[in-house]
Amino acid sequence: VNEIPGQGDIGFATSGDLSSWRYGGIVLNEPFHLSYPYVFRSGGEIYMIPETHEIDAVLLYRAVRFPREWEYVRTLVRAEGVCDASIFQFRGKWWLFAGNTACDTLRLYHADALTGPWREHPKSPIYEGNLFFSRPAGRIVTGESKLVRFSQQDIPGYGRKVWAFEILVITENTYEERPLSDRPVLVPAGGTAWNGQGMHHIDPHRLDGGTWIA
Repeated sequence: VNEIPGQGDIGFATSGDLSSWRYGGIVLNEPFHLSYPYVFRSGGEIYMIPETHEIDAVLLYRAVRFPREWEYVRTLVRAEGVCDASIFQFRGKWWLFAGNTACDTLRLYHADALTGPWREHPKSPIYEGNLFFSRPAGRIVTGESKLVRFSQQDIPGYGRKVWAFEILVITENTYEERPLSDRPVLVPAGGTAWNGQGMHHIDPHRLDGGTWIA
């Protein structure tokens, strides 16, 4: 573990029942801050895109030995303060949402292959100067008939609530979305609870039986 105050590393924990968890240790330690580990599969491999805003870049890592060993693959995007990159594949193309450290801008990128080259969408930024709906807040849901994007509300402070948006149209030239509900999908529990002051993101997964965990 690094000794730099406030600098994050990526660690892991395991559970057999989603209730009791056992910490497994640090798996990625770089000389810059790491957070928001977005893990996904592609072509039989497991990849991760952690948040690396300190170096103004989106980095792609591949699991050499999951979950304990990772190797750097390449830099996908370079932009000032880029953070919380959320990637997904849809209709043969790759798409990537990314926020900024001011939490008020949402950018969209696309590529034909995971390793790029990545290009910014002509409708990007999707939001600018918007502290409610800009910063990504978890995995893009691509199952069933809807594409769902999550965002974190950063008013009155960082990571207070999570909102959901249905992506209506996404092509190389067009992007449209609408709120999935007029209420946030995650809110603070209040008091001294672990999530008492805010809810930062959600990572939903559908199980084989049709139920969801997050």
